[in-house]
Amino acid sequence: MLATQKPSVRHIIIQFRTKLTLGQLMGDSMRLIVFGILATALLAGCSRQAMMDRAYPDRMRFAFQSAHTEDILKYACERGETESETRRRATAAHRYFDSQMDAFAQRFAERMKQAVDNGENEVVAAVRLSRQSEDWAEQVVDLTEARYQCMFYDAVEPT
Repeated sequence: MLATQKPSVRHIIIQFRTKLTLGQLMGDSMRLIVFGILATALLAGCSRQAMMDRAYPDRMRFAFQSAHTEDILKYACERGETESETRRRATAAHRYFDSQMDAFAQRFAERMKQAVDNGENEVVAAVRLSRQSEDWAEQVVDLTEARYQCMFYDAVEPT
């Protein structure tokens, strides 16, 4: 993943995996696919911090706990006139982004359940919904950047 690319739907699903309650909504085959995607995305994130540092050396880094999962969400924010002004923007960006991603996870889970209930194959439904959601997810990342001059770039589990 290039440092200038926005997070993908897969990345967002990592952040809100507990919201999807895969065990209740889907069968074993779907769980295996999603866990495979999660593992791949987690491995791909190993050098994300280094890429961000090289691509955006002047931005301040912030990390906040998600209100909806245990994950830590990371942002790179343009520096403001003061450090406290930058921190206020970062906090506002996080609140907005976190709430939008929670709403996204809720809709994704509802649509996935509806598709499976209507007889659609779990794998086909997941692929279709992920593709449809990609544009929406990119718009949220772009809007967060435009409103707050803070770019979401990672979601990690606390250590």
